[in-house]
Amino acid sequence: MKNKILLIAMLSSLFFMSCRKQSEDVDKNNIVTNEQTEQEICSNVVNENTISNDESISLNEDSESASDEFYVIPEDPCPDLILYSIRIDRKWGFIDYEGNIVIPCIYSSVSDFVDGISNVSTEDEDFYINKLNEKVDYKGPEIHTPDPYTLDYVEGKEPDVIPEGYKLSRETRCIGEDFFTVELIEDDYYIAVISKDGKLVIPAEIYDIGPFRNGMAPFKHGHAGIDGYLRKDGVVFDFY
Repeated sequence: MKNKILLIAMLSSLFFMSCRKQSEDVDKNNIVTNEQTEQEICSNVVNENTISNDESISLNEDSESASDEFYVIPEDPCPDLILYSIRIDRKWGFIDYEGNIVIPCIYSSVSDFVDGISNVSTEDEDFYINKLNEKVDYKGPEIHTPDPYTLDYVEGKEPDVIPEGYKLSRETRCIGEDFFTVELIEDDYYIAVISKDGKLVIPAEIYDIGPFRNGMAPFKHGHAGIDGYLRKDGVVFDFY
């Protein structure tokens, strides 16, 4: 009887040890499988990052905007000098604030000075000059000149007195610096300019006048060009 019990105990012990070993082998396999899965995930992340970096480099290399553009602007020899374009005998040049012709009227067209540079043209060529009327090497954005006669209507802005025989003009009216445009009651083809107190500054002989910029308002007698300027202190420079 004792021998049977001992035999059963030994068999049970062997069975238990065998099950434990199989369990450990399964756990070990599971661990190995988990390690492989983690390596595969890490490998995928690395691969994705590598692909992403490669694509980024490729995009930068192929991109036209990969580098910024820089323009070299020649130094302005007269940074404090303001010049105003003027047309005399169908040719363009520049005057200063005192009405002196600084750059002779020899050009077919001119632009405003921007950063000390103006785009000018003759019958033969197109080029850039500085305020000393010297050719300069400029390779940058085009210099655009706004319409000098564009003026926003100022609601409610009117002179204190209107001279006898005049009325406020239908267009323009306040050009700034307390100057106003008026026209003859009997003939409204041309306009005149008066001060706020009704003083006649420019008689009724101009076709249009623009707003003040840098203390000067351009005007013209015909349909094109700039024939003169009204300075903000009431001084008139007329080259017509």
